[in-house]
Amino acid sequence: MKQLHFKRIISVLLTFAMLLTMVPVTFAASASDFADFPAGWSKEAMAFSVENGLLNGKSANRIEPAANLTRAEMATIINRAFGAKVTKDISMFSDVKPTDWYYSEMQKAVNMQTFSGDDQGRLRPNDAITREEVMAVIARAMVLEQSDYSPLQKFGDYNKFADWAKPYAAALIAAGYVNGDNNGNANPKVNITREEFAQLMYNIFKTYISAQGTYTAVTTKNCVMINQPNVALNDVTIYGDLVLGDGVGGGVVTLTNVKILGRLLVRGGNITLTTVTTEDGVVVKNVNGTTHFNNYKTEPVFEGVRELTYTTYKQSGIAIGGSSSGGGGGSGAPSATYHTYTINYYYMWRRW
Repeated sequence: MKQLHFKRIISVLLTFAMLLTMVPVTFAASASDFADFPAGWSKEAMAFSVENGLLNGKSANRIEPAANLTRAEMATIINRAFGAKVTKDISMFSDVKPTDWYYSEMQKAVNMQTFSGDDQGRLRPNDAITREEVMAVIARAMVLEQSDYSPLQKFGDYNKFADWAKPYAAALIAAGYVNGDNNGNANPKVNITREEFAQLMYNIFKTYISAQGTYTAVTTKNCVMINQPNVALNDVTIYGDLVLGDGVGGGVVTLTNVKILGRLLVRGGNITLTTVTTEDGVVVKNVNGTTHFNNYKTEPVFEGVRELTYTTYKQSGIAIGGSSSGGGGGSGAPSATYHTYTINYYYMWRRW
């Protein structure tokens, strides 16, 4: 009996060891824990990614900055950045199974609408991801695309972008987030490395607010991400977009005396705005439920608002659709303009 008991223990330990090799390693939280941490151009971006929990090691002491980023790793990092938690059924895709370490991450990515699969019903999680595919995923998460493709001409190889990638790539390039190589090329068909991706994310976000509380200082000149609920932001200027990520869910976010020099991108939240201005408007795309503003839709901050998902506002007088008429509000005196929106949803297979 003792021998049988010992064999069972050994069997359990071996099974546990095998499972450890199947999942990404999350041992370290600082650059000093990795023997191969880069010392060159990507050092700052890589350190930021590690310290903010976006990028983990490939093993206990190796970060492998020059390794190609896989599609599953890309999905995981975007999920972490935006705080995504809600999953969606992906059983229709032939190349993922529940025992894969990335299964729940791909579920989150499909729910976020950053990944949609190819025309053969595959998500290709273990494939290396190309630079134009990365641009598309980030642009979808940031709700950025445009029909003016002229920004692509910044790069000598602009004609190598696939047609499906051009709206996304053009938007990111126009925003100043994408840099080329030393020869002035974007290399859209080339696989992106882990350090290159860390740098691209660092070009966009240099502040992540991932803990509840009140914040009164934002010193960076880029976009700011709030990916947790119960956050108050007071008396600050945001020099890019302010993003309320998926992780906000139905939780509370309060913005007071906030000047946004880009967009207010809302992917979740029960939001109160007091003396808030934006230069590029308010965009709502909450794939997880209804976004609510404790403000009247007639307030100037909502002029030209893009409601890509259902949005509600503070009610006063006669409600018009999801909006309301009437006076008062925290972001300035209400205007007399009403906007009616028709939202059409399309589902299509992407080439990749």
